[in-house]
Amino acid sequence: LKLRDGVEFSDGTPLDAKAVVASLAWYQESKGADTALLAPDLAKTEAVDDSTVVFTLRTSWATFPAMLAQAPGMIVAPAAYAGDTFRPIGAGPFTLQKHAPQEEMILKANKKYWKGAPHLD
Repeated sequence: LKLRDGVEFSDGTPLDAKAVVASLAWYQESKGADTALLAPDLAKTEAVDDSTVVFTLRTSWATFPAMLAQAPGMIVAPAAYAGDTFRPIGAGPFTLQKHAPQEEMILKANKKYWKGAPHLD
């Protein structure tokens, strides 16, 4: 998987191959929703350079790229899971300002988004 150069998480840390590998490892260790589908066929994930992640599969898996479009592929910054409480820190066009489960979620435009700040207040 080749990553786009120069992309940063909203906290300013680089979204590089090491961050992808670490985020996927954290997701699996935390037993994320799709871990049961991912773990049996994913033998190894490694950062071979700053912008390349190599996935070694145990068997052929034609739909593996689709797995990266689901929860395991939602890469978060290392600081997101560094403490006792998970804090979502991504690299998308919005950051989470406030979240009250089943009540409200308030998003804020990410001015550091790699494509520029979104045109939405």
